[in-house]
Amino acid sequence: MFPGIAKTDAIDAEVIARTALGVPRALRPAPEEPEGTASLRILSSQREFASSARTRAKNRLRATLLEADPALEGAVDPSSRWQVSMLAEFGGAAGCSAAGWRRFSNAARRAGAPAAGARRLWEALLASSRSGR
Repeated sequence: MFPGIAKTDAIDAEVIARTALGVPRALRPAPEEPEGTASLRILSSQREFASSARTRAKNRLRATLLEADPALEGAVDPSSRWQVSMLAEFGGAAGCSAAGWRRFSNAARRAGAPAAGARRLWEALLASSRSGR
């Protein structure tokens, strides 16, 4: 480091370069990456980003449900595609209640819901809509 000069990346690079010139045998060639390594690194990074985004979305849904109705939050599993599909299609407890059991159960069947699971979710949504939350 040079006295009186602030530390920056450019100055760091210059110090490293001057040191390397003074001690050339300390430098070692960087090994070349096998072909495809960069692509795998990018794919891995994107997968990690997508996984984090999915977790954030589930947590946002849980927080929203908890704020709206704690009992409903306990009944809904954000990991279940069909349950999220039902909430998206009908817009929550009031929308499901307004649609009625027949329409709800048909949509749940199309979404791949087990009959008992659809009935449990329907009852939780109905209770939530009746509570006025």
